[in-house]
Amino acid sequence: MKRMLYTRAAALLLVVSLLVGAFCFSASADAVLLGDLDQNGEITVADARTVLRMAVGLDRRSGGFLSVADVNGDGSVTTGDARTVLRAALALESLGGKTVEVDLNPFSQYGQLPTYIPPAPVINAPSGTFTFVYYGWGHCVGLSQYGAIIMAQAGYPYEAILGYYFSGGVLVKGGGYPETSYYAGEYLNTYELLCRIVAQEISGAGDAPEALKSQAVAVFTLMKYYNFSVSTKYTVGYAMELSRYNDLPSSLKTTIQNAVKAVIGEYIAVANDPNLRPALTVYGSMVAGRTLSAKEVWGYSEFPVSVSSPFEASLPGFATVKTYTRDEIYAKICANLSGAVLSADPAQWIRITKHDGSLDANRGYVFEVMVGDQVLSGLDALTNKLGLRLGSPCYTVTYTP
Repeated sequence: MKRMLYTRAAALLLVVSLLVGAFCFSASADAVLLGDLDQNGEITVADARTVLRMAVGLDRRSGGFLSVADVNGDGSVTTGDARTVLRAALALESLGGKTVEVDLNPFSQYGQLPTYIPPAPVINAPSGTFTFVYYGWGHCVGLSQYGAIIMAQAGYPYEAILGYYFSGGVLVKGGGYPETSYYAGEYLNTYELLCRIVAQEISGAGDAPEALKSQAVAVFTLMKYYNFSVSTKYTVGYAMELSRYNDLPSSLKTTIQNAVKAVIGEYIAVANDPNLRPALTVYGSMVAGRTLSAKEVWGYSEFPVSVSSPFEASLPGFATVKTYTRDEIYAKICANLSGAVLSADPAQWIRITKHDGSLDANRGYVFEVMVGDQVLSGLDALTNKLGLRLGSPCYTVTYTP
């Protein structure tokens, strides 16, 4: 009976492991339980699946992970190790609670990523003006497109990029998809639609095909999330106009098509979901020190979670300066917050009272701001309540008398 249980479990493990790859990007640790690849303190079938994927070359982890997976101690990760971990997970064998001293930095085998804190721009604004400096661009949840490009240029494969920005998700491979998808009023070939969205969203990554792949998987996951039927373009991403797409340089177009062909059908599932439901894999241009979680921005989901992303901060255009006159701000406050009581000193009209310090002690995502005597909460408070067009929820405000 035990042998039959093991055989069935092993067969199931082999099938699932060929289709599903769990992202496991944990912090460095000193003592790790032998065989515990996801570092949850116990050996499970999920650990056995990861070891098997490493053994057959479907998982690229190296460094300390090899020591944790090599439970037989023969210097390599083999299907024998996967079998031993599976037997331990099913309580058919014991590893004796052994631990290994390792550094489980999943990115140690790839190139160095930049970490940079940009100085605040020098403000030389005319008197009587409010100067907003915002950092990054977009809602800052999920995949950072510029971050993905930087990671790809440093040698990171698309699996690692997706695993980083969608930490806790599961990459599902080998899934099918319909030949056509409904997209904003028309039915389009799914593959061609995906190519056009990737071209529109991240065509500047022509020299970083792994970034193109990560973008393609994120978009495909959203299409699958909405059952390949969306009524508005922004739901999954804007598709490049067909004429523009056809006029792309042939080398760039081929690079995009090859990237999409390599990953189409792959999607990111919600972690620990037995039905492998597609996740809400949103993406944006450039974040400010870290990504925001979906819960922080929209309040309805824990996924995607927040991860550090300081890579983009060294890029041109990371900081944007926007200036309003005192009269413009006064008019916006009067039109949108008619009950606000304003000080005689305009410097007191808009004051940031709570931010998370995502860049440094003085700059971060703004969660609360005072407008006169009114407290406005939320990352998009100034945009929604005052109509200020700021490209990011990470900003500072300065008044020049």
